[in-house]
Amino acid sequence: MFKKNIPSEVVYVIKKLKNCGYEAYLVGGSILNIMLNINPKDWDITTSAKPEEVMSLFPKVIPSGLNYGTVTVVEGKIPIEVTTYRAESRYIGHHPQIVKFGVSLEEDLKRRDFTVNAIAYDPVNDKLVANSKVISDLSEGILPIETVGIPEDRFKEDPLRMLRAFYLMVKADMADFECKLTDAVSKTIEKHHQLIAVIAKERIREELNKIILGPRPNKYLELMYRLKILNDILPELSKTRGVEQGSFHKKDVFGHTLDVIFHVKPEISLRWTALLHDLGKVNTKTIIDNQIHFYGHAKESTLIGNTILSRLKFSKKLKDKILLLVKNHMFQIPQTKQTTRHFITKIGKDNILDLLELRRADIIASRFTDTSKIEEFKKLVTSILMEKPPFTIKDLKVNGYDVMKTLDIKPGKQVGKVLKYLFELVLNDPQLNEREKLLSYLKSMDITKLK
Repeated sequence: MFKKNIPSEVVYVIKKLKNCGYEAYLVGGSILNIMLNINPKDWDITTSAKPEEVMSLFPKVIPSGLNYGTVTVVEGKIPIEVTTYRAESRYIGHHPQIVKFGVSLEEDLKRRDFTVNAIAYDPVNDKLVANSKVISDLSEGILPIETVGIPEDRFKEDPLRMLRAFYLMVKADMADFECKLTDAVSKTIEKHHQLIAVIAKERIREELNKIILGPRPNKYLELMYRLKILNDILPELSKTRGVEQGSFHKKDVFGHTLDVIFHVKPEISLRWTALLHDLGKVNTKTIIDNQIHFYGHAKESTLIGNTILSRLKFSKKLKDKILLLVKNHMFQIPQTKQTTRHFITKIGKDNILDLLELRRADIIASRFTDTSKIEEFKKLVTSILMEKPPFTIKDLKVNGYDVMKTLDIKPGKQVGKVLKYLFELVLNDPQLNEREKLLSYLKSMDITKLK
């Protein structure tokens, strides 16, 4: 049935386990992804074999979660998580405190979160084990979002499962399936949304990333707001609901933000920049002569964004990029090629096109949707980038050693000042960036006049 979509390495591990007298099935999200025509990124096998028995069968095994019956078999270049059938009870955090091995496959599937993940498949015998209603729904292009057992029990075991319900909506959209969220699940999320507060911020970040990268992040975030869980993880975004913006916008700050997230390219830095870019409007709104203004909101959004990204423990590199884009999202379009080169240098050649993409989405999400000016500016920026002029001091055809040797000066701040001065020259006239020209210029310099 699905064997053609499963890597031979995964089939080999299952076959070897079975040949040694054990049961073994591919299980969970990978099978669901195959049924949705989504390429699986992870492979999970459930088996009757104990961890030590699995480790004895394969040459390369990582004891990744022995306490929970899990080891990672590396076959070829594919890491495959192999977990012993188990039953669980008494959770603290998201880890079960009591784990019982030696149970049946059916008992093992009962501990899963959602019915669409409680699916097992034996590719050797082409045998599928799943709830018949789930299979019926999936065959009709419907992805049901219902828990295995009582929703309250599943979410109390691991509250992050509430966010995973929204990620299942992402999967449904990716597959162009109809999503059917049961009333029991939605009502339980609304009732117990505050449980998410106990979850490690890194885990919340990873689920949020998957959600906002989906085809319709505006839909998921809107539903998260209605079910109250958004306020537990992104209260700063929830506060923008009802903040009106005046004649330049069709919607309040919340609605506008969701529209920008939807229209911007599905890249993690851009989606987060879109989410954060107007959060400062809550604190900067003023009304002058019956006109609404948000003076300084980009700076305020940057401060709020830093708080959020730090709270969610983003890497410094990604956080710095997002905050740079947020801070500069209200830029004025430069009018000349020379000022455009300076602007690219300020933003960074690796960031400039992302900033223009954000502005494009911001315009589309406003009342006036004409993007012609930003598209024309993008053409100019692209042509300059293709010319490969110097954008940083490192791009100069001379370096600090050349400066010290030519001017007979020692290492220190003066060397940096000279390089900065030369960079300003070539930024205004890129043709000056030739080694002999710069060395000749150095010889005639009076460095005492440098500030």
